Amino acid sequence: MAFAIGAAVIVIPIFMFSAAKWNRGNGVGLGFDWLAIGSGWVIGIMVAVKIYDINKNKEVMMTTIHELFADVRFLACGAYVGSYIMYRLIAVAWESYQDIKLRRM
Repeated sequence: MAFAIGAAVIVIPIFMFSAAKWNRGNGVGLGFDWLAIGSGWVIGIMVAVKIYDINKNKEVMMTTIHELFADVRFLACGAYVGSYIMYRLIAVAWESYQDIKLRRM
């Protein structure tokens, strides 16, 4: 399972970059952007609601907040945001590489 997770961390952002790079007119990259915004909102709302519940019930935050990490929605959104960040880093690195390549010509 650890190998599958490690491979996914590498493969999924490269797939996202390739799909966005070679389908520019279709709005694939924009779809990735909006999905990342939605995922960030879901994560933020889930964290805010959980912290509110913890404070309202006067529970110990350090032990109770970890229940959130077992929520499938939180894990899915967090995994997408992590993949999206890697995809954007690859895109920025690719643009820098293209700029350097053009300057040398």
